[in-house]
Amino acid sequence: MLFPHVRPSWILAEDEDWIFVDKPPFVPSQASDPKVPDDIVARLAAYLAERDGGTPYLGVHQRLDLPTSGVLVFAKRREANAGLAQAFEKRKVEKTYLALVSSFRGSPGSRHTLRDTLAKGDGGAMRVVSGRAAQAGQLAVTHVTVGKKGADGVLLELSLETGRTHQARVQLAHAGSPIVGDPMYGGAPASRLFLHAASLSLPHPKTGAVTKVSAPVPKDFNREAEGRVYDDGPRLRRTLEVAIDRRYALGRLRENETNAFRLVNEGGDALPRLAVDLYAGFAVAQFYEDALWTPAREERVLDALLALGIRGIYKKVRPRQANELVDPRTDRWAPKDPVRGEAAPDPLPILENGIAFSARLGDGLSTGIFLDQRENRARVMASSGGKSVLNLFAYACAFTVA
Repeated sequence: MLFPHVRPSWILAEDEDWIFVDKPPFVPSQASDPKVPDDIVARLAAYLAERDGGTPYLGVHQRLDLPTSGVLVFAKRREANAGLAQAFEKRKVEKTYLALVSSFRGSPGSRHTLRDTLAKGDGGAMRVVSGRAAQAGQLAVTHVTVGKKGADGVLLELSLETGRTHQARVQLAHAGSPIVGDPMYGGAPASRLFLHAASLSLPHPKTGAVTKVSAPVPKDFNREAEGRVYDDGPRLRRTLEVAIDRRYALGRLRENETNAFRLVNEGGDALPRLAVDLYAGFAVAQFYEDALWTPAREERVLDALLALGIRGIYKKVRPRQANELVDPRTDRWAPKDPVRGEAAPDPLPILENGIAFSARLGDGLSTGIFLDQRENRARVMASSGGKSVLNLFAYACAFTVA
């Protein structure tokens, strides 16, 4: 299954009363559109329904920001809700996070406490306030232990005494150490937010026994290794899974109206110089000409994609210069046959926003439709009902932007 509701590796611990899940980055804690239930709660419920049958119950007691990974706990029975709610309300829950920052005062092993009053700022951000403005704010307390310092920054262990929105992110930014990959609060650019909910420790809702559950440090939680993703098979697979999981809404919930879209978008998915487009279960892997590509790395990418459940994979090599003249129908640039798996029908029927198109995956560098223009086509479709649109750029009847 290319787009599973939940990967079994996400389940950290479980009994009849509760379940702990390792939420990946970019999987929402709460769906932004009720009509598209792509949040972790809906996905976990669908997974449990398939696994156990019936209609599972899930009680929600915490959330993580969209780009944050790590451990979440849910009640599986209504009777367990009261115990979990009481544990959170009375601060009997110990929450530990890992964060990577570019710099931080203090030597490794030193401990610091951040105590601030937070209030809502602009654009969904939080801010630290003082004086009269603090009267409407909420106290936030975070204990910081300085960890390893390296070329990619300083690793911090955070113990959150309170649970405010964006607490660790805004407090560290206010202290002059924004988290790497957090543009909202001034963090250095990165492929993801380097904030991970590492563990939860809390009393069991039935027995009262204190239980600690930890989420392993993600394989992509290392900036130094970002450039070596193609040399590490497990890390490559994990990075591809994260890219796939963040497109769950398209791949699983909207598959009857859209089955062709961009699956991997280069550096935005921590996979530089690689784009992968999905066409009704088949894929086109586009390697942008670069010194980083070696035959071994290309083979590793193709093997990983096939192992994830793609039916057949076509390879394209994009010239370094877009205006470079090449023979697009040679094996050097675009082999006609798939390099992994089975061959796709030619032409291949695909759907985008309920409209049928045809694509030819083995016909040179172009397939006949630029999938990265899907949202632009949707905008034009929404604003041009009943009108004719002159297509000047594409030969598959899907307009593109030149």
